[in-house]
Amino acid sequence: MISGNTGQNVFLSGAGTNANVVVGNFIGLNATATAGLPSAGSQAGIWIRGGAQGNTIGATSGGRNFICGNNGAGVVVSDAGTDANIVVGNSIGVTPGGTTVANAQEGIVLFGGPQGSIIGGSTAGAANLISGNAAFGIGIYDTATTATRISGNSIFGNMGIGIDLFGGTQNGFRVTANDANDADTGPNNLQNFPVLTSAVLGTGTTIAGTLNSTASAITYRVEFFENTSGDPSGNGEGQNFVGAINVTTNASGAASFNTTLPAIVPADHVVTATATDPAGIRLSFPKTEW
Repeated sequence: MISGNTGQNVFLSGAGTNANVVVGNFIGLNATATAGLPSAGSQAGIWIRGGAQGNTIGATSGGRNFICGNNGAGVVVSDAGTDANIVVGNSIGVTPGGTTVANAQEGIVLFGGPQGSIIGGSTAGAANLISGNAAFGIGIYDTATTATRISGNSIFGNMGIGIDLFGGTQNGFRVTANDANDADTGPNNLQNFPVLTSAVLGTGTTIAGTLNSTASAITYRVEFFENTSGDPSGNGEGQNFVGAINVTTNASGAASFNTTLPAIVPADHVVTATATDPAGIRLSFPKTEW
């Protein structure tokens, strides 16, 4: 139990602070893990900064941290040189008993130029549960912060949108609009999101849509999620992962898809999607659309 301190609850800071592993903790919770016991001020649950590299928060098996009830964000990754840090398998905003004990800011926030961060993943147990937080699920806040891979997470019920980019002309709680051939720059290069045109139930769920992004045979991983409802932005968060496909853009930057996934999405739910560039230049943005 790491709670009620005067500074950050967990602080990994400075060049050479590398390859640490933080697993199996209650961070910001009381001894029974039923209510918050935050540190003073607006301190984070975990802050990685100042050139710390290759650290892992959580684990895919048996190492879940419960990061809840902090007065700041659940997890912060900041500064140039703070590269290749991994956040997997944690519960951020939800206690072991399944109740919400919100962090007072974002679930996870990145800013100041960290590169190559990984949040979640496609392997068993890698997904983070990010729910109930008082701002965005995940926020990435400046043009210098790119190559952030966000994959497979369960993100829902946060006060802001599921994943927010504060680059380009975006501000507040708006979803960043798509642009032709994804020519704009910003956090994660403001990766365009897939536009879904239909989701039809049968023996599985057949989902059709398009992605407009960088031209000339770039292959993107498109991940699909289902949600009980959309959020006020008109786009969904991403509560339950239901499957993924690869799509490749043509010379005009366009890709279309019509795929049947084995998962059955309940008829009154909505579907959202994300696009990820495996080349590592534009590594993720769940800007999602039904």
